[in-house]
Amino acid sequence: MTDLFLRLRALLLPRQMDAELDEELQFHLEMQARKNLAGGLSAHAAKREARLQFGGVERAKEECRDARGINLIETLWRDFCYALRSFRRTPAFTAVALLALVLGIGANTAIFSVVYAVLLEPLPYPHPEQLVMVWSTVNGHRQIVSAGDYLDWKRQNTVFQNVLPWIGGRFNLSASGRPEMVRARICAPGLLDLQGIPFAMGRDFLPEEGQAGKDHVVVISHLLWQRRFGSDPQILGKQIRMDGEPYTVVGVLASGMPDRFESQVMVPLVIRPDQLGHDRRWFSI
Repeated sequence: MTDLFLRLRALLLPRQMDAELDEELQFHLEMQARKNLAGGLSAHAAKREARLQFGGVERAKEECRDARGINLIETLWRDFCYALRSFRRTPAFTAVALLALVLGIGANTAIFSVVYAVLLEPLPYPHPEQLVMVWSTVNGHRQIVSAGDYLDWKRQNTVFQNVLPWIGGRFNLSASGRPEMVRARICAPGLLDLQGIPFAMGRDFLPEEGQAGKDHVVVISHLLWQRRFGSDPQILGKQIRMDGEPYTVVGVLASGMPDRFESQVMVPLVIRPDQLGHDRRWFSI
């Protein structure tokens, strides 16, 4: 902080800093002259010898300026002022240069934002390094998974903590006002807990809620809870209508990280008997 303060003073108060530097150097010269005088030299010879030993006042002042960074700041300031004068003399060139600079910075920022979002940004889960996706391969091409493959993998699994499927979907939400089409994640009970997704209130789906007739329960996102339900603290246990059918709210996701999901509602996945084959592919795992 002391160095920064001195450099700012040198930039804003150059005359005062030069005066203080002159006083400091004169003090050191006088002290050296007194030592020389005490050594037996005459007053004139003592002062002359002090200047010789000091190496010259102006040289000493330049060394002090360099040590304190004063010369660097003065040089930068002069260069800045010269650049401004040059820009004022050539306004067309200045406009083109500034436009190129703005476009270059903007393009680089946009490209970095896309690369970060697609390749570098961590997945929106507490421990993304512990999550993997599993695919089927058909004729050398990656495919989503059939219900039969999923059940076989789940039964034979000895590697993963759990293997759980989900699919995307949409529902027509007609609660609390005008109808609205919302994105949905239809997921196996336990998937939200497995992914470590936090809840503001409520719970993940129970195992039995993955059965037909017991699956009309829903977990809603924090943003949807705020926007459509006015942050109702008594939302748990209430029914909302989706696709014309009643669903009981059993959970609300926490704000923050889960808000990055596109899905606004989550409902339990039910595997019907007609989906148990290996031919039709439904699920992401």
